[in-house]
Amino acid sequence: MICDPRLMRKFVKIAKTIGLSYEVPTDLDLSLKHVSNLVIIDEECRAYISLRKVLEELKAEVFVVNEGNIASQTLKILGKDRVEVLTLGIDLGSRLAYAIFADDMLIDVGFTESPKELMIRLDEITSDLKPLKTVVKVGVTESRGLEFVNDLLKFMSMKDLQVFLVDESNTSRETTSYYIKAYDVRDKDLRAAINIALKEGFRLT
Repeated sequence: MICDPRLMRKFVKIAKTIGLSYEVPTDLDLSLKHVSNLVIIDEECRAYISLRKVLEELKAEVFVVNEGNIASQTLKILGKDRVEVLTLGIDLGSRLAYAIFADDMLIDVGFTESPKELMIRLDEITSDLKPLKTVVKVGVTESRGLEFVNDLLKFMSMKDLQVFLVDESNTSRETTSYYIKAYDVRDKDLRAAINIALKEGFRLT
């Protein structure tokens, strides 16, 4: 139950990606009185409901989310309190396709327009999840990829990241990753980004 539309879109995306089912109440007060499991709520909704003292009556566990903790709180619902390794897989193209794994769990896929935009997204995730190690894997071929890596390194100079070059051959094939769950990744570039994140590569930094 998230009142902020931007935050709700973020939650819907990560919930869809990790396969988390949820229900959105139609009436904040009446619907919540029948909840016995858990409630996901933002500050805006919590302030509204608290006026009616509904929260105090809930037997459910309450997870309060905001822009800075939406990923970590969602993972906590699944019992994952700590991330050892965060892995970013990148497939190069007219747009940059990316896939982000928290250990062995796919938590985000999408496209960005530039290395800078991609690093901003990675910063958001790492600030939230605080992984012990962050790995970036870039899919390259003999004729493509090195120029992008040079641009990427400009935005990574102050970050403690491990960068790997990965052979992107055959990465666009359908992935059989068991943890993709309910999220049907049909776009071949997104599939490639997922497979790149899972492949071994040559460590650059």
